[in-house]
Order: sequence, then structure tokens, then C-alpha cells
Amino acid sequence: MHHEELDNSLIPAEHLEKLPNPLLIETISYVDNEGYEWIAGYVLEEGIGKKLKLYKVL
Repeated sequence: MHHEELDNSLIPAEHLEKLPNPLLIETISYVDNEGYEWIAGYVLEEGIGKKLKLYKVL
């Protein structure tokens, strides 16, 4: 995803400026025992898959 495609509520602008453009984001979803869904995303370094940053989405 390109920076301009992301909402600032997902990744704050001050963090976004330090990350590659475009971003490769791997998302993770988990539903706990009470039925709540948790979603997070890792920003990955393209080509090698190194995790650069973790962001909680929900």
C-alpha cells in the first residue's frame, strides 16, 4: 500500500514518514474466548520479509 492510501488512525503520520513507500503489510487476526476480534499488522521490509514495526488495528 502507498502511504496516501492509509488512514492516519492506522499508522500515525510521524511513524509513516519513517517507513518505506509503498508498504508491505502482513495482517494477523485473532478471536478470543469472549468473541472479541483482535487485528494487528506488521510492516515488512520488501524482499526479505524482515518485520519493521507492529501496529494494533482493532
